[in-house]
Amino acid sequence: MVSRLMIQNHLKEQRFIHSRIHRACPQAKCILHTHMRYATAVSMIEGGRLEPVVQSALKFFGQIAYMDDFGGLALDEDEGDRLARALGEKRILFLANHGIIVVGPSVAHAFNDLYYLEKLAWLKLRLCPQAVPLKEFRKRWQSILMRKCK
Repeated sequence: MVSRLMIQNHLKEQRFIHSRIHRACPQAKCILHTHMRYATAVSMIEGGRLEPVVQSALKFFGQIAYMDDFGGLALDEDEGDRLARALGEKRILFLANHGIIVVGPSVAHAFNDLYYLEKLAWLKLRLCPQAVPLKEFRKRWQSILMRKCK
C-alpha cells in the first residue's frame, strides 16, 4: 500500500520521470524505478559498470546505459527528457548515487530484467574489492536533497 505521504512528496518527481520516458522511448511500456540495494550500490562506485562476465549477464549486453551526472531529483520536464535521452533505446539506466530505471514491453519483462539485474549487481559487489572509490555526491544537489529529505 502506498502511503499518502509518499504520494504527496514524490508524485511530481515521478511524473517528470515516467511521462518523459514514455513519450521518448517506445520500448518503455512499463517503467520500474527502484533503489534496490545492490544495483544502487553499483551506481555509487566510481566507474561502476556491470560487465558481461557471466552467462546470465549476456541478456543485458548492450542494454545498460549509465547516467554518471545524475543529480538525485527530476524536478522538471527537462530533467525527465535528459533521463529519456540517456536511456535511449536501451532497457536499463543506472542513475549515479541513486538507483536504476528498468523498462520493458510489459510488467513481466521489466520485472524479469530487474530481478536478474539485482542478482548480477550482487555478484559484482561480491567480487569487487572492498576499497573501491565511491562517487561523491555533487555539491549543488546536497542542500536541495537534504531539505527534501527532512
